[in-house]
Amino acid sequence: MKKIRGLVLLFLFVQTLQALSTYVPAIDAQGNGVLTRIEVQIIDGDGDTFVSVTPLTGMDTQESEKLAVKIAAEMADVDRMQYDVLFKINSDAEVVDGPSAGAALTLLAYSEFSHQTIRKDLVVSGTIERDGRIGPVGGIFEKAVAVGKSNKYRLFLVPEGQRVQNGVDLNVYGEEQWGMQVVEVQDIEEVFNYAFNTVAGEPVVVVEKVLPPLVVPEVTPALSTLPFKSVSENILSEATTALRALPDEDATSLVRTNLRKALNLSEMLLEKGYFYSSANSAFLAMVTLDELGTLNMTRQNFRSKVRSLQDEAEALDFVEPTGSNWEWVVSAKLRYYWALERLDTLEERLVVLSPDYLLEEYALAKSWLTASKNLNDVAVSVSADAEVNELSIRPIAVDYLDEAEELRIEGKLDDEGMDHLTASRRAFQNGDYLTAAFNLQFVLRYTEALQEAGDLTYAELWEGVCGDTYSCLTSQSHASAWGSLYYDHGRYYVYEANRSDNLVLLVSALKLFKLSEGIETLYSKSKEAFTSPVSSEPSISVELPLDEGLEVSVTTAPTPGSGRDLVVFSIIALLALLGLMTLVIRGRLKKKAADPLNDFARRLERAESLLLDGKLSERNYERIRDKYAALVEEERRKRKKQFDAGQPPLVEPLTSPVRKKKGGWLDKKKRFKK
Repeated sequence: MKKIRGLVLLFLFVQTLQALSTYVPAIDAQGNGVLTRIEVQIIDGDGDTFVSVTPLTGMDTQESEKLAVKIAAEMADVDRMQYDVLFKINSDAEVVDGPSAGAALTLLAYSEFSHQTIRKDLVVSGTIERDGRIGPVGGIFEKAVAVGKSNKYRLFLVPEGQRVQNGVDLNVYGEEQWGMQVVEVQDIEEVFNYAFNTVAGEPVVVVEKVLPPLVVPEVTPALSTLPFKSVSENILSEATTALRALPDEDATSLVRTNLRKALNLSEMLLEKGYFYSSANSAFLAMVTLDELGTLNMTRQNFRSKVRSLQDEAEALDFVEPTGSNWEWVVSAKLRYYWALERLDTLEERLVVLSPDYLLEEYALAKSWLTASKNLNDVAVSVSADAEVNELSIRPIAVDYLDEAEELRIEGKLDDEGMDHLTASRRAFQNGDYLTAAFNLQFVLRYTEALQEAGDLTYAELWEGVCGDTYSCLTSQSHASAWGSLYYDHGRYYVYEANRSDNLVLLVSALKLFKLSEGIETLYSKSKEAFTSPVSSEPSISVELPLDEGLEVSVTTAPTPGSGRDLVVFSIIALLALLGLMTLVIRGRLKKKAADPLNDFARRLERAESLLLDGKLSERNYERIRDKYAALVEEERRKRKKQFDAGQPPLVEPLTSPVRKKKGGWLDKKKRFKK
């Protein structure tokens, strides 16, 4: 009670003080940019940080505020333990979350600690990292529009590398539309310089930053990764051709310069043996080029573009996974599911947003579908052998889903982790267990890396990742092609981080090293599951017509002279099934009409449970899965027609692809019976 009274007295007291305030851009639930007012008040205290937020706040925002106060106090050379800080946030967004206001919070706190006045026409967006760097954030284009349209601000500070958005140089765009200068900042010291040492209403002088040249030694690619070299070459060639064909009026000099740099880097990395890094650099260039190709498009034309991509996705036909090509099939399907998630987002957001806000989503979906086709071609080219039994991977995928779900419940997944988890569930529900298990490595290993990085500075993290021996830069042997590709990509990020002391790049390297380890583990488990003996025991199948015609298999172990016993057992099984049919009929009569997608998911869930319990044959499970996949697709087409007709789409969440048990998503004692 004493603590509560103290908080009440503090809030009552600070309300009587003059608050220092600023506005920061945010994104609302519809994806529009909005301006959010943030106030700060500092009084003598015990080092506490208090937050008053309307309407709501998330854990990421609270952590940003604490870090902002810590950095501001250190740079102002004051003891933060002698002060209490109150942040008050008023926003039109339904939920205030994420660390994108970190730079603004640090600026406000420092202004109070140092008694300096912030330039009145300045706005900043970006995270604040532990070493004072300004980290990247999402929605910069939408935020720039919100800042510009207010006609109150002439200087918008954005994180380094984010001045170009949706293929547009925001500085040129901002000057033309609103007379607003958009300037990139690398660290909080640059923010302070613009905020306190420049005059409101006047443009600032931007000093070009020059980094030392990137030095990347050659690597010897693993033999298993050689098929990916052709993928990198194709993406690089396609992007180079598109850049040459780009009309002069479609891009500013900065956009062209950035694209050329990206493609030159891609070419250099390809020659050095960093196949995935090369493909990634060309891929990002291609995304920008696709954004330019759809800029200023009408809603109707953009909807047609989205519809064409959806048709393209539906037409994809993947080769069956075998013992030799399954890694490439999985990588192709992985990007297919990433594209589907983006396309679904486009359908939902196009109802309320201008196409110019959705260019990146569209370009990513398009590029991922292209990559999916290229990787499927690699899988086709790999010498074929016996097909793998993907159902044997299902228990592995279930365990990974269980882990990921626990992280979600505990609030440990960031937006990237949630996106991968959503795509993993979709793959699982479609019976692509290998793809689901593979995609869940991004969820689990990236989260592990972020937790390990914690509050470490660049120097501390470098010591933990590489140490004095530079162990992170040494070659490693990998059984998995993708384990090797991601590991080498992590090494490239280390070199990039090392030349600029960039904490974000070093964290990315750690993510990739963890991802490589996770894929190696999955590869080993998968190979073992593929080679496990399959039971040859006979089964008796009977039809259960009133519950979607499921064939329930009862397995018996034959013994000499057991024919009569087998008949008796069959009769008993039939009687038991008749009783089950009665229960099913009663249950179905009591059930109310439900959303079709939820109903389909529930029925598929039941079939999956029967499969795990050994009561449903693999052949029948596959038949049922295909049936409901077709029904789901038909239902989605109906909703698409509704969307095309201009009506808001019915977006109902699918039920969980696996049933909830006390032990997690699935009772871990139950396993697929071979």
